Order: sequence, then C-alpha cells, then structure tokens
Amino acid sequence: MARSTRRRMERLQVGWVESWFAWWRYCNQIEGASPLSKFSEREVNTVNQALQLISEQSVDVLNLLENVAVDVLHWLDKQAPQSPAPSTPPCPAAAPARGADGGGRRDRVT
Repeated sequence: MARSTRRRMERLQVGWVESWFAWWRYCNQIEGASPLSKFSEREVNTVNQALQLISEQSVDVLNLLENVAVDVLHWLDKQAPQSPAPSTPPCPAAAPARGADGGGRRDRVT
C-alpha cells in the first residue's frame, strides 16, 4: 500500500512540475507586452494561473489522502477477525422518575 501511495504521489509531483514550468515559461513572455494595460493584464493572468495551480494541487493532495484513508480502512476491515454479529440485549424498562421525597410522584414547579 505504501508503494502504491508513493507512486501516486510521484505521478502528481511530475504533473505539478510540468505545470509550474509551463507557468514559468508564460511568465518569461511578459517582456513582449508593451502597453501598460497589456502588461497589467498579463501580470493578473500570471497570478491567476499560479492560484489555479495551487488550487488544483491542493485538491489532488486531498483526493490522494482520501483514497489512502479508504484503502487503509478497507485493509483494516479485511485484517479484523470475522466474528458473528453480537446479539443486542433487551433494553431495561425505564424506571419512573421519583420526586424529592423518594416516592413515585414528581414534584411540579409552578
């Protein structure tokens, strides 16, 4: 299970590195934008792309953690000794409420 998790994490990391290098190449193209408005638009796009990468990577890690948790729980369930379902004892009858004098009547607050 650990080996499988490590392989999945490595695949995620390879994708992340490729995405960050593509982002870096995009950042280096900003020099060609001459008017200030184009330059500002390009900078905002760069920041938005970085935020998108961070968001996607966070979701990827959370999905991996969730999958690992399910796998571990499944493995633990298979490791647990199989025993017959326990019989549920009958519920005892609820005892009547007693008042302050110990009798069977309840004191009423008015």
